[in-house]
Amino acid sequence: MSLVRENAELDDTNIAALDDQLDETNLTDEVQESTAKHLVDDTKTKNSTGASSDGSVRFMVRENFTKEDLMHGKTVQLSDITKHLPQGNVIVRNISTNAIGSNVPIDVMCSANLFNSRAGSQGTDYRQSGVKNAHGWLSSPNEAYTVPDGFAPLINFLPSEYNRNNVSHYSPASAVEDRLVEKYGHLTSMKSLWDNIIPFPGEEYYYVGKDHVVLNIIEKNWEQLGISVPNERLREEKWVKVASSVVNRVIDELNSSVLSQIPFSNLNDLELHFQGCPNVASHVDNDASYPFTAEINIEYGSFKPSET
Repeated sequence: MSLVRENAELDDTNIAALDDQLDETNLTDEVQESTAKHLVDDTKTKNSTGASSDGSVRFMVRENFTKEDLMHGKTVQLSDITKHLPQGNVIVRNISTNAIGSNVPIDVMCSANLFNSRAGSQGTDYRQSGVKNAHGWLSSPNEAYTVPDGFAPLINFLPSEYNRNNVSHYSPASAVEDRLVEKYGHLTSMKSLWDNIIPFPGEEYYYVGKDHVVLNIIEKNWEQLGISVPNERLREEKWVKVASSVVNRVIDELNSSVLSQIPFSNLNDLELHFQGCPNVASHVDNDASYPFTAEINIEYGSFKPSET
């Protein structure tokens, strides 16, 4: 039996099934116990030993779009707009517009490389991300021409649109956060799974930190994995010697079945892409430049390991 079900699709039905599978293998209780200080709090920032720190980034996009921009697209790096960004991976909880002022005479699609912490140069395509938008993903017959690979369509700015209404465009389905982030949110990347694990070149074992989540999983699955962690001798009072094949299996399954399903983003690498439909943009004035302004707000939750 697999330690955790691989490649779980995160819909409403099998989110519960994934959680049940984790319960069956006794992973859930142990991981939850070992990460009790990392639970997500959606309403406030926790104390110094907590995991979740909620914040928001409110910024202005000001551009003068030319015909060339509208036909071929213009990409803006968020880190070039504002330096007040969290470090490392976060979970974007909401993307909204607060104000829009556009002199552009055609529709402009805004997309973002939202899941940029995953494999690939830009990140995972939103359709294969396993993440649902609570508002529904924005679709367009011109998406193939206006949304780059690895980007998610977020906002369609209407021709000559002006308003100061707050409108939410993206919010991940709550089941993803409630079921997975509360238990594994502090493990923000594959690299974080390998923290406090020491390999030895040419040897078939690792030294694993005594408080590492991998040991908690091994201990609860000792019959299947053939290792009894409490009976292993502690090395230098902080390391446990574990076969590399066992550690690799636990980490690979935890990453593929759980960690890779959480919608992490790195705001320092976030890009916004603006583009009109090329067929329509081809008819705008060759020499014109169209002022465009949008006030955008991104709410996020960030995570850190607890103090030990």
